[in-house]
Amino acid sequence: MTERRFKHEVTPEDRANGRTALVLVCMGSQSDWKSTMRATCEILDILQISFETRILSAHRTPDRLHDASEKAAEDSYQVIIAGAGGAAHLPGMFASKTMLPVIGVPVQSKALSGIDSLLSILQMPSSTPVATMAIGQPGAKNAALCAASILALSHPDIASRLHAYRMQLSADVPQTPVDDRKEYPMPQLGHGRTEPIGTVVRTGSTTVVSVAGIGELAFARTGHLSAFDVGPCSHEFVDIGALRTGFAVRFFKMLSQAGIMSHFLRRDEGSINTFIGQALRTMTLDEGDYFEIDSPTGASTGRLIPLEWIARTEVATQGFIDRLADSDGVLTRKRISVREDIELKVGDSIPLFVECTTKLERPKDRYLSDKEALAISGLTESQFGQAVQLMRHVAGLLVAQASKNGLRLKDFKLELGITDDGRIIVADGLSPDELRMTNAEGHSLDKDNFRNWLKDQGFKAAVDAARKEKKKPPAYPDIPPEVSAQVSAGYRQAVEQFWK
Repeated sequence: MTERRFKHEVTPEDRANGRTALVLVCMGSQSDWKSTMRATCEILDILQISFETRILSAHRTPDRLHDASEKAAEDSYQVIIAGAGGAAHLPGMFASKTMLPVIGVPVQSKALSGIDSLLSILQMPSSTPVATMAIGQPGAKNAALCAASILALSHPDIASRLHAYRMQLSADVPQTPVDDRKEYPMPQLGHGRTEPIGTVVRTGSTTVVSVAGIGELAFARTGHLSAFDVGPCSHEFVDIGALRTGFAVRFFKMLSQAGIMSHFLRRDEGSINTFIGQALRTMTLDEGDYFEIDSPTGASTGRLIPLEWIARTEVATQGFIDRLADSDGVLTRKRISVREDIELKVGDSIPLFVECTTKLERPKDRYLSDKEALAISGLTESQFGQAVQLMRHVAGLLVAQASKNGLRLKDFKLELGITDDGRIIVADGLSPDELRMTNAEGHSLDKDNFRNWLKDQGFKAAVDAARKEKKKPPAYPDIPPEVSAQVSAGYRQAVEQFWK
């Protein structure tokens, strides 16, 4: 059997079983694959566009080329991408034998550094068009994006993914120049061990974490969502993973420009839903006691604080009001600086308030007093105060950014870490999963669209009843296309409007 190197690659065995590809990626020789054309396939795979690869030489395998070009349309291809070097006749020969759009990629040659390839593909007669890209890998990547643009005219799903990809490319461009330097030194190999790159070390409800390098982890946001500490749902929302990551990357860059350290290192160039972050030692809850374990890579420059930190500027839910009336005393009016004689209702503004919950506690996380949060955190009182001030600083930045663009930020949650030299850092990404925000019309641009629909279906009530009876939570209901589209649209608007 032919090896499938990419998720969306169609092998000859697949084609024999009836699976077709939208794009044919062909090249003149094996050497063209590694040097250039693999980059085309990487972009097509990121955009989830099916493709097939072949070696077809205009000079060494003319019969094979003639057969492939004659049957291209019959084989259900819609775009041809052809890479060649030197004389580079492959794209032109293909264009002369098919009505399909042909995109030519000049492969960099040893003799003239690819100039000969470029001119050979470029100088086509007026009756035989070839869309010619740049030399080498930049041209190979642009060929994939050009093919995606063509396909997007008749494939709305591809159009949506291409839009998300371009949005994230824009997110990579800083608004102001910054020094190209690490916020902290690269960690040294510790404890004499590492895990192979790509090893999955944690699968959360909506994020898969894997080893990206020494002291580095890859955080891949999925298209699945969770709610009410149940998850994830099996339904995959269109572009949600890419939109969550795009929002997070812009958030990290805002922090960097404000002088706030985070675990963020860089975007993963190979995936639109993944970023690379610094590995931190983690704390795990085991029968009420937190203990420290090594990072998956065996190296780190700090540890994760085992709490979730929440900043609130508004009474976002009735649950907040109910907690104020609860007898456990964790949330009080004194704690949120609101007088007893003031009646609070959903939508009211409150002074900026920071609180904590447990993390990864079962069956669900719980809210903590400051005293209990301090005990669980493993921080000194001074360090805990620094963490609160960091959350307040981040909140100020986010509220200002939202207000500038006509949005209202209600609350958000983060995870924090502490470096080995005692500095508090942001150790979590931010997306519409982790915040509540509305536009000028009062419409939610966050996961509340999903949560509210689930409430209307009786899902939350069923979850609460199951927990009370110590039973397994119910399965998520089937999500109608219109609800799925509404949720995805809210996330997309959040990214576009918050960061415009």
